Amino acid sequence: MSKKRHLDFIVRWHNGRRIWSTAQVCDYPAIRDGEMTLRKAHYHIIRRPIMIIEFNDDHYIGNPTRFMFCRPTGFTYLDIMACIYKAYFKMYKDIRKYGIWGHSMGDLFLEGLTINGPGDYELVIGS
Repeated sequence: MSKKRHLDFIVRWHNGRRIWSTAQVCDYPAIRDGEMTLRKAHYHIIRRPIMIIEFNDDHYIGNPTRFMFCRPTGFTYLDIMACIYKAYFKMYKDIRKYGIWGHSMGDLFLEGLTINGPGDYELVIGS
């Protein structure tokens, strides 16, 4: 039986301050563009080439949905954050289809991803 693992997504702005904080879903473009640092960005976490994440938090998404992501080399922290960002970006383009109301993507904190076992991933989003 595999042991659960919880991944934290911690970021820091490149503005001279050395304060690390929980990443927001919308931080991905700043990380990609080099304005922020994601701790452990290039650590390979998931070795499988396919990852399916279910987005089902009742507070943020009214209609649960799953997204499948593929990377032949597996997924790093940065890859996982990119996948989560892209999925939310797609959902926020069609808020009625996904039942989103009462908040914006900027309100979402990526508090972590729990790996329950091979192929079983649980997203932890807060605001």
